[in-house]
Amino acid sequence: MKKVVTLTFGLAAASTALMTIGPATAAENPSPVAPAAVSAEGVRSISLPAVPLDLPDAPGKNLVTANCILCHSPQYILMQPAFPRKVWEAEVDKMRKTFGAPVAEPNVGPIVDYLMAIRGAPQPATKSAGK
Repeated sequence: MKKVVTLTFGLAAASTALMTIGPATAAENPSPVAPAAVSAEGVRSISLPAVPLDLPDAPGKNLVTANCILCHSPQYILMQPAFPRKVWEAEVDKMRKTFGAPVAEPNVGPIVDYLMAIRGAPQPATKSAGK
């Protein structure tokens, strides 16, 4: 017997996804996080944790939203380690050249600037030449 499961995502604007699955066994789901609510019609529903829908404000946010959120959630971007500029440049370059991200060349710098503003590692102090 197939069952319809309703998943309610804890997002600012709540979304609901429906999927049909076969009967579950204890071996397939050995330790659920929380029991699912079951309606009289046999529909199970679970609530998933809230996920931020937006990135922090900083110059270039609109470019990241337009170019990077096609593939990456804001949460995925925010959970990245604080990288130095060279690493963010390499990451944006990899997204463009390896994965085909539709980022125009003039937008690369402002996107890296934005990523540095929200997830950039502090730059080490450099010694002046001749000292």
